[in-house]
Amino acid sequence: MSRNHSKTNAIKFPVAERIPLPEPQIDPEQLKNLTKVGGIIPELNWPPKFCFSTLKQGCYRISYKPNNNRTHFHGTLRVDRGEDQVAISGDLYKHWSHFNWQTGIKPQKIFALAPSRLRNIENLTPVFAPSIPIFSRKQYYSYLKITDIKTNWWNCDLQLTMEEHVYNSTTESFTLDRTVKAVLAKQTGLSNKYSGTLQTSSGTVLGSFSITWVSRYFRTAKLEVDTIEGAVAPQSVAVAGQTHSFRSIFKTAGWDLKVKYDQTNIPNTYTGGSVNWTSAQMHQAMFDTRKPSANLDREWLLHLLVVPENMGSGRGIMYDQIGANREGVASFSNDGYPSPNSNWGTAEGQLQRDVPAAFLRSASHEVGHGFNMMHQSSIGLGETGTDATVMTTSPGVASFVTSNGGTFPDDIEFRFNAHVRHHLIHFPDIIVRPGGASWAAGHTTTVPETDQERYWYQPDELQLDFESEQQNIKLGEPLNLKVKLQNKTAYTIIVPECISPEYLYSSIAVINTVGERTPMPALVLKPDSAELYDLEKDASKEAEVTVFWSSKGFAFQQPGKHNVGLQILWNIDGVPFGITATTNVWVDAPVSNADNEIASLLLDDEVGCWTMLGGADHLHDANSRITNAIEAHPQHEACIQMSKLAKNIKATNKRKSGKAA
Repeated sequence: MSRNHSKTNAIKFPVAERIPLPEPQIDPEQLKNLTKVGGIIPELNWPPKFCFSTLKQGCYRISYKPNNNRTHFHGTLRVDRGEDQVAISGDLYKHWSHFNWQTGIKPQKIFALAPSRLRNIENLTPVFAPSIPIFSRKQYYSYLKITDIKTNWWNCDLQLTMEEHVYNSTTESFTLDRTVKAVLAKQTGLSNKYSGTLQTSSGTVLGSFSITWVSRYFRTAKLEVDTIEGAVAPQSVAVAGQTHSFRSIFKTAGWDLKVKYDQTNIPNTYTGGSVNWTSAQMHQAMFDTRKPSANLDREWLLHLLVVPENMGSGRGIMYDQIGANREGVASFSNDGYPSPNSNWGTAEGQLQRDVPAAFLRSASHEVGHGFNMMHQSSIGLGETGTDATVMTTSPGVASFVTSNGGTFPDDIEFRFNAHVRHHLIHFPDIIVRPGGASWAAGHTTTVPETDQERYWYQPDELQLDFESEQQNIKLGEPLNLKVKLQNKTAYTIIVPECISPEYLYSSIAVINTVGERTPMPALVLKPDSAELYDLEKDASKEAEVTVFWSSKGFAFQQPGKHNVGLQILWNIDGVPFGITATTNVWVDAPVSNADNEIASLLLDDEVGCWTMLGGADHLHDANSRITNAIEAHPQHEACIQMSKLAKNIKATNKRKSGKAA
C-alpha cells in the first residue's frame, strides 16, 4: 500500500495565548538618583501602596481615542487568569463621530447641561453601568492579542504589549497590522480603571487609552427557546446533587448566558402532519418564530427551536444562515438514542425528551455550534479529540464514557473542555457572535487544512469520483453532482458514513477563472447524524450535491473554466485521513438577452438560499424571481433546473390551500 504524507499550513486566526503572570517590579526610573534616608525613600509617598496583582479577572470596557480626533474606538478586553499564567484578548469597534463613542454602552446617569456648556461635553467623564457593552457588527475593526504584561508593584501601573489584527469582512480574515503597547496607570479612587496612552513599540504616543472592569463574566449573550406543538423543550436537570442548565454550562466558559423560554406549543403549520421536517420547512419555522424585534447589533441573541422530528434524524441541526450567519439551531425532542447500541446505556431506544440529562447536553451542543464551536471528535478540524464534554457528539460521548468504564448518560460532563472554553473566551467577537462570521470561520479552511501529517488515500485504495449532470452550465444555473466513494482494496476501510457537506466530513471549494477560491459550506448542518463505519471491499458510498450558493456567495459568477474540489477528512484514534478529487466545469458566456435576464434574476442571495434548501415557499422574493424566469424562458437550461426544484413549492402551496379549504 503506497503512502502519501503531506504537510500544509492552515490560515491561522489570531487567538490569545497564555502568557506568564509578571513578576512585580519597580520601574527603574522611579529609583533613579533616589537616596535612602533612615530606611525611607523621601521622594515617594510613604507608606507605599504595594500592588501584587495585575488585572482582575473578567471583562473590561476599552476606550481608545487616537490623536487625530477623527475616530474613536471602543470595545472589550477579556482577562482570563490561571494560577501562574494569564490569557488576555480584546476587540475594537470603530466610531467616526465624536458623539458615537457612547454607542453600545448603557449610561447610568444622564447629564443635564446648559446649551452654553455643550461645547465642552467631550471633556466630561460620564458614569456607566457596569455591564458588558455590545457594539454594531458593521463597526467591528480589529482583534487585540496581548503578548506581554508588565506591572509595577509600587503604584500598580501596567504595560500591555499587544498585536492588533485588522478584520476583513469580505474574506473573513485578519491581518496583523501593528504591535503596540498600552501604558496605563491605576486611577485614584477607581480600583478597577486604568488610564494612559497607546504607544508604538518605540514609545510614540498614538492616543489616549483606558480600560474599566465591568463584569466577572467574559461575554454575555441571550438564548431564546421556542417549542413547536408536540415537542418538549430541554430543561434543567439535577445530577449527583448538582443542577445543570444552559446557563450553568455556559458559565463553565465564563459566559453570562441569559435564557428565555418564550413561545410554547407553536402550531405546526409546516409539515402537514408529517413527523419528518424538510430543510425548507425547518428554515421557515425558524424564520417565523425567532424574536421579531431581534437586533443582532444590540444583543448577542441565538434562537433555539425545539421540534418533535423522529428517531434517527441526528438529534439536532444548525443553520449557517437564516437571515444572517449562525442565527439559529434546532433540537429534536422525539429523536433520540436508537437501538441497537449498547453505548447508550439506559438511554438506548429512548427519545431525547425521556432522557433529560442527555437532552440538555445535546441541545447545549447545538447552541455551542451557534456560537461557532466545533466538534471534539473525528472530523479533522484541529480540535482536541473525543471526550465526555458538551462539544463532543452524543455518539462520541457515549462511546468515550463506555470505553472508560462509565455509563451513558450518567457520566456526561456538563461543561466545555479547556480547548473549547479558550475559544469561547478568546476568539474574536466577530467569529463567535450570532450574525458574525460564517460557520467554521476561525477554525480551518477547506484546502489546505492542517499542518500535521495526514494519510491521503490514493485512487487504487479509495476512489472518489464526481459525475455531473451537465457538461457545462449557464450563469444562474445550479450544478448537480453525484459523488461516489468506492473501496478499491481487498480489505475493509473505515470511512465517514455520510459524505455530503452538511455532515461536516466533506467540504467543497470552487476556484474561478482568475484563481479566486470560494469555499461552499453547507447551508444546513447535520453533524450529529453521521459517524464512521466500515466500507467493505468493492462497496461504495454515494451522495448528491448541489453546487450553487453558500454563505460565502455564489460558486459561479463569471463565464469561463472553474475548478470544483471536494475534500473528505476524518480521524481514527487520533490518526488523520483524507481524500480529494477535482473536476472542471465550464460556465458559458451570455450570448443572448435571455442569458442576461436569467443571470440578473437568479444570481440573487435569496434565490441562492432557496435553491440550497431545495425550494422554499417562505422566501417570497426568490419565488417571484424564479417564477418570472421560468415563465419568460421555460426552455433555458437554468430555468429547467429551477423548475425541478419549483415542484416542491407547488406541492407546499397545494397542501396549504387544501388545509385552508
